[in-house]
Amino acid sequence: MEIKALFQTGMAAACLTFCLTACEEDQTLHGVAPSAIGNIQMETQDIRPGQQLTARIAVPVGGENITQMSYLWGESGVPADSVVNGVAYHSFAAGEEAGTYRLKFTARYLFAGPNAQGNMSEDLVAQLDYTVVPGDIFSSKWGDTQAKTLAVYSGLAEDTSRPGTYFGVFKEPLNNVGTTTINRFFLFGNGGLAKITEFETYSSDETRAYLSKLGIIRDSAIKKLGMNGVRSYYVAEDDPAGTPIEFDADLPFAEWDNAIGEKLQNGEIRVYSELQDGTTSMLISIFPTGNGDGEVYFTRDYTPLQ
Repeated sequence: MEIKALFQTGMAAACLTFCLTACEEDQTLHGVAPSAIGNIQMETQDIRPGQQLTARIAVPVGGENITQMSYLWGESGVPADSVVNGVAYHSFAAGEEAGTYRLKFTARYLFAGPNAQGNMSEDLVAQLDYTVVPGDIFSSKWGDTQAKTLAVYSGLAEDTSRPGTYFGVFKEPLNNVGTTTINRFFLFGNGGLAKITEFETYSSDETRAYLSKLGIIRDSAIKKLGMNGVRSYYVAEDDPAGTPIEFDADLPFAEWDNAIGEKLQNGEIRVYSELQDGTTSMLISIFPTGNGDGEVYFTRDYTPLQ
């Protein structure tokens, strides 16, 4: 009888232990991430180098025992700019070079308990490949609308003296002595974008410096923009329609550097240098500002190649 009683007591204890263990297992919280993630949406498919873009995605819904959610963009995991009505947004600049790029979105979940794989967190990832297409010049294509130009270049302002013309200050795209930024204007015709003009003022005590600066700009346009030199010449300031006198702007330290520079300092001439590529004509102009002291304008006009 004693053995039977002990056996029954042991069985009861074992059952109790099993029940307690089962209850404890039932109370364990298991993390479950949402079952699916949607697609990244981009605001435009005609993407230009450096264009400011906004991407968006509907954040996943569902899941269980989630303690924290993070919505991250890019390989570096930049937090979403905002999450509005279940949509996560991200503003960024497209690549500076033409080609294919990949944008990544990560929805990261932290759990109160392990998921089915024993992990305390889980990522859902969406990716979008997008293509940056080259412009004819910079990030523009000839014939672009005003709306497209304003979308491509953020921060442009309208020139109140010339309605329909827009301008901004840009990082100097060419190697240029003493210049880190450049003023750039966008002019439109009936067929859309028709001309881009960049300009700066310049003066020097050194007569040779004017053509030296011209040579550096030309060389940079050839190397960075793929331009080819056409010709360089100057005309008299008081007779701009007169006979042009040509010179070789690519010949360094030429004997005419000082002579031409002196004429520029004195406001006697205007200097022009023509270049072109397969789509664009480039005209560099140097002419007096009228302020004296050897100050001149350096302008760069880009127009469709005729």
